[in-house]
Amino acid sequence: MQNILDHEPKTKPVNYRMFRPLAIILEWGPLLVAFLGWALNVPDLLVIGLSTSVMVYLAMS
Repeated sequence: MQNILDHEPKTKPVNYRMFRPLAIILEWGPLLVAFLGWALNVPDLLVIGLSTSVMVYLAMS
């Protein structure tokens, strides 16, 4: 009888290219919001964009 612990899982490897658009949005989205806040002279957008960008950077590092 085969040991259950010796069984190889039948899962496919993860295709990380599928998550590339999400990574681009997470990296550049907050910076775009900060730029729009600066360009439109809306300080709230600038602060939200920069703080979110820093949080995403710290989470991805």
